[in-house]
Amino acid sequence: MNETEKTSDIVDTTDCLEAVNAFKGMKNLLFFGVLICLLLLGAVFWLEQFGYIDKTACVCGSGRIVCPEASVGTGDADSAPDASETIEAQAQLATEQVGVESNQSAESGDAAAGGEAGVKKAVSRLKFTLKCRQAYFLVWACNFILIIAATLYCLALLICIKISLVGRLGGINHICRAFILSVFGLVLLLPWQKLFAGVVAGAIYTPQELLCSAAPTAEDSAVSQVLYYLRFVALWLVTFLLFVFAQFRSARWANATLRRLGMIH
Repeated sequence: MNETEKTSDIVDTTDCLEAVNAFKGMKNLLFFGVLICLLLLGAVFWLEQFGYIDKTACVCGSGRIVCPEASVGTGDADSAPDASETIEAQAQLATEQVGVESNQSAESGDAAAGGEAGVKKAVSRLKFTLKCRQAYFLVWACNFILIIAATLYCLALLICIKISLVGRLGGINHICRAFILSVFGLVLLLPWQKLFAGVVAGAIYTPQELLCSAAPTAEDSAVSQVLYYLRFVALWLVTFLLFVFAQFRSARWANATLRRLGMIH
């Protein structure tokens, strides 16, 4: 009878060990998916803030082109001076140029050098510019993967809790805390602004929210600036840290179960 019980305990322990190893690998893979997607979303946001996303072909859902450069040149006809004023200005300029030719040559040299430096800077910046279409699909893909990976990550931790309870593997404190942290992270992550517009928002932003909205400037109120960066930076950071702490707790749970089974000391 005792030998039968020992054999049954060994079988149960082996099954629990296999389940722990399977779900440990699964949760690690899902965590890295969540981590990479969050980092990519944060990177796209800062690229947009520093002007490294080309919005010349960016169109909002309403069909309005989101590009300040698209409206340049519309007021040229209104701002053009009269012909008589132009002639008088040219005549006055010709009389002033008689005694300052040497200064003009030096200034033209400096202007040419400055123009070349500006062109080089613009060319170097264009090399790192992300197209609007590329940014749109990158944000869309990250959102799709992120929601699925974060949801499955929470479910994997829940199953790990059941494995620990059934197999009496220990580490319940760590895995329960990891599950709670992951649930909080998932709640903050989901795009609640699509369901409750103007009430609450999630860490995930849609491509339209990033590309079709203007960042607050110095002329805006301090409250609007604080709310903007709380929405896109602080909420993202809190969600990121919640998943990192959840993964840290789940790693401690895995070590505790292996220690309980005698696999490590």
